[in-house]
Amino acid sequence: MAYEATNPYPIKTVVVLVQENRSFDHMLGWMKSLNPEIDGVTGSESNPISTSDSNLSRIHYGDQSGYVEPDPGHSFEAIYEQVFGEPWSESSSSKNLVPAMEGFARQAESVEKGLSEIVMNGFKPDAIPVFKELVSEFAVCDRWFASLPTLTQPNRLFIHSATSNGAISNDTKMLIQGYPQKTIFDSLDEAGLSFGIYHPYPPSTLFYRNLRKLKYLDNFHQFDLHFKRHCKEGKLPNYVVIEQRYFETKLLPGNDDHPSHDVSEGQKLVKEVYEALRSSPQWNEILFIIIYDEHGGFYDHVPTPVTGVPSPDGIVGPEPYNFQFDRLGVRVPAILISPWIERGTVLHGPSGPYPTSEFEHSSIPATVKKIFNLNEFLTKRDEWAGTFEGVVNRSSPRTDCPVTLPDPVKMREIEAKEDAKLSEFQEELVQMAAALNGDHRKDIYPLKLVENMTVLDAVSYVGGAFKTFLDECDKAKKSGADESYIVCLENPPLQTASKSFLHKIFSCLSADLYNHALFSARIKLPSDYTAGVVVAFYTSNGEIFRKTHDELDFEFLGNVRGKRWRFQTNVYGNGSTSRGREERYNLWFDPSREFHRYSILWTNNKIIFYIDEVPIREIIRNDAMGGDYPSKPMSLYATIWDASNWATSGGKYKVNYKYAPFVAEFTNLVLHGCAVDPIQEVSTTSCTEKDDQLEGLDYAGVTPKRRMAMNKFRQKFMYYSYCYDSLRYPIPPPECVIDPLEKQRFKDTGKLKFEERHHHHSKKRSQASRIKNYGNQDDV
Repeated sequence: MAYEATNPYPIKTVVVLVQENRSFDHMLGWMKSLNPEIDGVTGSESNPISTSDSNLSRIHYGDQSGYVEPDPGHSFEAIYEQVFGEPWSESSSSKNLVPAMEGFARQAESVEKGLSEIVMNGFKPDAIPVFKELVSEFAVCDRWFASLPTLTQPNRLFIHSATSNGAISNDTKMLIQGYPQKTIFDSLDEAGLSFGIYHPYPPSTLFYRNLRKLKYLDNFHQFDLHFKRHCKEGKLPNYVVIEQRYFETKLLPGNDDHPSHDVSEGQKLVKEVYEALRSSPQWNEILFIIIYDEHGGFYDHVPTPVTGVPSPDGIVGPEPYNFQFDRLGVRVPAILISPWIERGTVLHGPSGPYPTSEFEHSSIPATVKKIFNLNEFLTKRDEWAGTFEGVVNRSSPRTDCPVTLPDPVKMREIEAKEDAKLSEFQEELVQMAAALNGDHRKDIYPLKLVENMTVLDAVSYVGGAFKTFLDECDKAKKSGADESYIVCLENPPLQTASKSFLHKIFSCLSADLYNHALFSARIKLPSDYTAGVVVAFYTSNGEIFRKTHDELDFEFLGNVRGKRWRFQTNVYGNGSTSRGREERYNLWFDPSREFHRYSILWTNNKIIFYIDEVPIREIIRNDAMGGDYPSKPMSLYATIWDASNWATSGGKYKVNYKYAPFVAEFTNLVLHGCAVDPIQEVSTTSCTEKDDQLEGLDYAGVTPKRRMAMNKFRQKFMYYSYCYDSLRYPIPPPECVIDPLEKQRFKDTGKLKFEERHHHHSKKRSQASRIKNYGNQDDV
């Protein structure tokens, strides 16, 4: 590349990870105990709670942070009070107050009693072991500020463009249009340099209009699928942005550190990214930057700069604040990592380029400009901001950088709240997604779209919207559209359905193959009379290994009104279709009334089928199974088809097309595992780390409580098991664990001896009285 001839720096790849809503003191303040040079905390810091006398009632800073809930205030108004000690008003804003940092506790108490205890505490170094190691091994900057005193979205805009284009809060109109300013991505592209954005959900970088251009679509990569592979192959671009899981589900916790997400999940993400970079052949050319977008309402003792800060572009913020963009936000954590950095480095304020220059988010594009010798600054703000290329000051790269980082310890004891309301930033991501799929044209945009949406709803929505956008972009490219063209959906694409169902309707839910994974979705089955209609949610590799395919199945066997729904699970390995391992069950709820989660966990050692939180079947691998244990990469599928000849009561009840169409709904899809390239051979070690992560998932362990629930389910609702079918298998297959008491309930055919009596007993209970939560139900 042309820049290499004049580049005096050893850095060829800059990697940026921006976490959410924590102050420096909250995350790294107590690191001062490890290195006194860090401008951290000692415990003498305090804030008044009393509004009448600031000397009477004060709360001192502590080190007891752990799992944080609720989310402290961090709006423009809240931050004003935190920094200046009094609520914002037009008269107050004209006083030129000193930023005494004395309003955090009072502002928190005004939101919720007791919240001051949360904002006035930070983490002990041992509680965040990944950061403890990185601060000790590399560099920490103890004077890095948010670009402006407000919440997430405007600050994130500054990171890559050195301006928010006048925004100090969410602007739904700009989410539709996309923010128009030039970005560091554009500057890199103009210079012939590369960039890549690695994301699990639709990336927030699509807030920028320019990144929606067709020519940039190939710069977006699925984090789980591509990041480690690119690291391993030495194919990371010059500028790398890592985006996190901004939403969380019970299966995939949020890892962006935004309250109420567990900080240990963010630590896991940092560990994962660092270790992938450390093992890359590009390691000696990498500078990895970890910052937080804003302080999230948590206390910090360092006064925020309020003088000598230039407006990036002269744009004034909206009324009534009329913010001039002439002061920064609260101090946030910043860690810089490279083999060219000395151990234990502490980076204080910059030495220029101006007397008032500070490190803030615009320092990233300013430093990238300097490292890669780009032509021009983006705004007056990155021209003013301090640059940190000087931290890379060794004459040769270190060889003693840690290869691995410590394992974080889980802090949250309760499960993720999938039904929680959205945070402000999550709402903005949903509204951006609506601009991508065309829903911004509907009357539900912007507020009705999000007002009753849960986190789980949002995960499904943004994923579907992003897919629609990508599909339309692909169509535009194939039709010959210019590379600068931006797809703007005037109307969302129409979804079509077949008028009949004589043939199987097939959908591949995952184009990728996974060498072990957690496959999960929330599903609602067709309602009314659905006899003979089979809905399947399954994994398979039959399209690649036609004679030796593997498969894991959920199959729902249709239903007659008033009857209980039945379903089966099955396992095939290495083409063992003649040795089916099916079990059949009754459901304890009506799956056509509401969504329920169905999950298949497949690891190297076990297979577990789940319905909601209840494990219903577990297969432990043993050597005697040989090739019958699924071992080749599989994709995830959903099908719905006419199985009149066998599905419902052995074929007694057929499909009646008078009740068509038959609609099965799938949402909140989870694919968590080791995605592999189908044309490359999968080595035994390439997925080791992902396999370890799978084994560490909550779903991977059948706890005593879950074991009890599984046993209860199987006793009440399993009516056939191949393990007890002695006519079919005189010697039970090797994975079967024969329970003598359970065996007494089954005939030699593997069917339940007293199913009919149990069945009639169940009819005494009215449909209305059936309790949907399995743990509370006595019988069905």
